[in-house]
Amino acid sequence: MKEVKPSKKPLAIYYAIVLLVLLVINLVVMPWLAERQVQEVDYGTFMSMTEQENIGKVDIQSNQIIFTDKDNKQIYKTGLMNDPSLTERLYDAGAQFSSEIVEQGSPVLSFLLMIVRGLYGKWLYRQSAAEKIRRIRAEFPDAAQRKAVLCAQGGTSWAAVLGCLVLLMVIGSAFTLLLGPNVDALIHLVYG
Repeated sequence: MKEVKPSKKPLAIYYAIVLLVLLVINLVVMPWLAERQVQEVDYGTFMSMTEQENIGKVDIQSNQIIFTDKDNKQIYKTGLMNDPSLTERLYDAGAQFSSEIVEQGSPVLSFLLMIVRGLYGKWLYRQSAAEKIRRIRAEFPDAAQRKAVLCAQGGTSWAAVLGCLVLLMVIGSAFTLLLGPNVDALIHLVYG
């Protein structure tokens, strides 16, 4: 009977590859697709479409106005201007309009998440170190030899520290993107 050996590639590599693919999709592909669907126009075009009552839905954001035509077939965007009578004109044109609600993140929740991530990182490190120590104890039964090997294996790997920091930033960015990115902000970030 042939012995089946487990794969030597850890599952974390597969997770990292999937995470990297998702990151590329969210940073490159999705903004590219969104940019192709949104046509940028000047504020005068927006005003003339409003006067002609060819405005469907209007979303007024902090730095731009995103709107559709009456049939909701084309999406447009324009810069935000200081226009005190804008809401009145939109109402007269029969447009459905809204503005974004800016929500502040809770500093207490951010602090708690930081603590939980730190504790989880410490737990992962402890599990890894305990596994190495168990392996060395099984491989070197002599106490003096085991002590020498443990001293040689111990210490801080600065490459691992840097790698963990980069991985933490990538995972944090990926979670931010996956939990509801502002597509327009991503388009501006990627394409200037």
